Amino acid sequence: MQRVLRVVQWLWVLPVTLCGLPIWLGMRLFKQKHWVVHVSTAQAAILFVAIGGPAKWLLERHPFGAMDAMVVGCCVFAQDREAYERTFAHEMVHVQQSLRWGPLFPLAYALASVWAHCRGGCAYADNVFERQANGLR
Repeated sequence: MQRVLRVVQWLWVLPVTLCGLPIWLGMRLFKQKHWVVHVSTAQAAILFVAIGGPAKWLLERHPFGAMDAMVVGCCVFAQDREAYERTFAHEMVHVQQSLRWGPLFPLAYALASVWAHCRGGCAYADNVFERQANGLR
């Protein structure tokens, strides 16, 4: 039964994951040395991890500012191996959030940022999803 639930969760988040897969596939096609498919039974997910190369280039130029790593569905992008290891626990919380919220996660995340900003807080640091990923409530 748990296996069926995992498949359903993965299918639920698939539309968001498909937005990140072109970057991961591009790294694979251009034979970047740091790319993996990581099956994490503890996280109940298949993770597509891209480290360095195009992922680094995109993260350095993110419209909301440079970042070490980010999650798009079940795709994890990191600037380098150290950033991946340093942010792994944080990003896995976002993977779990993606699995829970599925295709609604990007909208829910954006609305949480707007809500935090409207309450006088920081759209990033006071976003409920970021607070959860940082172990705060």
